[in-house]
Amino acid sequence: MQEFVLFLLLAGVSTILGHTVYNWSLKYVTAPFVSASLLGEPILASVLAAIILGEIPSPYIYLGGVLILAGVLCVVYDEMKNKKATEIIDKEPI
Repeated sequence: MQEFVLFLLLAGVSTILGHTVYNWSLKYVTAPFVSASLLGEPILASVLAAIILGEIPSPYIYLGGVLILAGVLCVVYDEMKNKKATEIIDKEPI
């Protein structure tokens, strides 16, 4: 019975609450930004597994994590650049 309760908690917290937060964030940021941020989830899971469980990832995992973070940073940079351009256009009188 305890395993069933833990299973329900895992499903409720990580699936329902997690996806709700992503949908809620669409109100404040763009869809590409939210989509790119989803890619950081396995990296955080790997870091937590290393800290909590002592599971040390292979060097390929580190390489993949660096590539993923570089892609996420590219999206964030592009979103910030587009936001600044939009603010400048909105301030100009017509």
